[in-house]
Amino acid sequence: MKNFEKKASFHKWTAQISCICFLLGIFFGKYFLICLLFIFTGLSLGIIALFGIPKYGRKKILVPAILGIITNGLYFFGMIAVFLASYLKASKGF
Repeated sequence: MKNFEKKASFHKWTAQISCICFLLGIFFGKYFLICLLFIFTGLSLGIIALFGIPKYGRKKILVPAILGIITNGLYFFGMIAVFLASYLKASKGF
């Protein structure tokens, strides 16, 4: 029974860290590469957590994992949109 709890806690841990990586990405938003590192870490940990659902159930895994994936994904696509908009504006000479 203890082995089951250890493995389930790993997936719960990855789901919770996925949400925390979003907050760390916002905190380090001034430093682009560090921010991207936290965002990609959050996305991958959220996906890893979802793989534990079939074996360990949805309890305390599904909601934080989905929340981490959505927030990190939206933040990433927002960063890309701002980067592309500023690049296009700079390349046109405005």
